[in-house]
Amino acid sequence: MSSVATHRAAVEQEVQGPVPLNLRDVEQLAGEAVERARAKAREILTEAVARAKEMEQVATARGEKAGYDAGFAKGHEAGKVEAQAAETRRIQDATATLSEALLEVLRGVEAHRNELLAEARQDLLLLAIAMAERICRVKLAAGDEHVRPLLEEVIEHVGTSGRMVLRIHPLDADAARAFLGTLHAAMAGDDASPVTLVPDESVTRGGCVAERVNGKVDAQVETQIQRIAAELIGVECPLAAGSAAAEATGGNP
Repeated sequence: MSSVATHRAAVEQEVQGPVPLNLRDVEQLAGEAVERARAKAREILTEAVARAKEMEQVATARGEKAGYDAGFAKGHEAGKVEAQAAETRRIQDATATLSEALLEVLRGVEAHRNELLAEARQDLLLLAIAMAERICRVKLAAGDEHVRPLLEEVIEHVGTSGRMVLRIHPLDADAARAFLGTLHAAMAGDDASPVTLVPDESVTRGGCVAERVNGKVDAQVETQIQRIAAELIGVECPLAAGSAAAEATGGNP
């Protein structure tokens, strides 16, 4: 299972009531991200060391053969001198080979360092987003005091001219009706058109969707978190999108 899928499995659950934040899940996800980075570094180092040993063995075999052949061709004494020279060359070659292998290890680690850091950064950002989404869901499920400031912000953003439909979760409908009653009374005699409230179970608790003929504003918590994730990571966050889809269909994560 990929890291994103793991995060989805950890946080995408429909909130039926206050749900405690499981810090063990958070610690486990963080540990998995760090362990993946460490495993990648160990793999690079192991491959480089194995290659260095192989190159050293080849150099040793060549040096021994050169000394042996030279000894038979030029006689015992001359062969000893040649063998010593060959051994010296072998040591020099092996040293050079080992040095090159170590340099290759360093180059490999450096080449993958940015990649490993980028992967770890994205994993940690997704983890932080998952924590934020879960905390928001727990808080929003605890009551409806958040409904009024949310609707005030949405109406301020879209304005009051022209007919508007507000879709909101049924559990937030009473608080929304109270606010809209106050709003309609305050706007009596103005040109503002009435706002129609529509309870909709596909809208997540604590959010709303404002619809007009020329478009709509999605103010659900997962949509806002998705926008933040897109700014931080540079791509659409499947975590928040998956939560919205699961709740819209009434399914369990």
